[in-house]
Amino acid sequence: MKMQMRFSKILCAGLCAAVFLLFAVPPSVATAQSSESTLKKILDRGHLIVGSRTTTPGFGFKDKGKLVGFDIDMAREIANGLLGSPDKVKFVVLASGSQRVPALVSGRVDMVVTQFSVFRKRAQVVGFTLPYCNADFSAIVRADPPTGKTPTSTARW
Repeated sequence: MKMQMRFSKILCAGLCAAVFLLFAVPPSVATAQSSESTLKKILDRGHLIVGSRTTTPGFGFKDKGKLVGFDIDMAREIANGLLGSPDKVKFVVLASGSQRVPALVSGRVDMVVTQFSVFRKRAQVVGFTLPYCNADFSAIVRADPPTGKTPTSTARW
């Protein structure tokens, strides 16, 4: 049973990576780059280069100097699926969100695994996979706000 689960994880990670790498760069950007595919470069190099953050607790952060979190685990699983080892990944820490697209377009990283909202302007420059994590945000307000307005008492909420 363990072997079957491990195979499923590897297969899933490999498929996720393949889909990402096939569609990560839109045609307009791809033609500006060399004809060698990102996947071929990764396989020839022998390791994956992933842009990530260190400021997102639970997803990408440093614990005792080591980069850990869900995004880090996801990147390691993709490396495992593509290259046969979760250790065949090198991380490039992106200090701010504004570095994500330039790091991808310049080829500094093969992929970015971190919180990344899809906006039309971004989608014209880089490709996105389906989300692997969705988070909903809500505003919490007092039941008896001093203004007398509650989320259900006005259409603006």
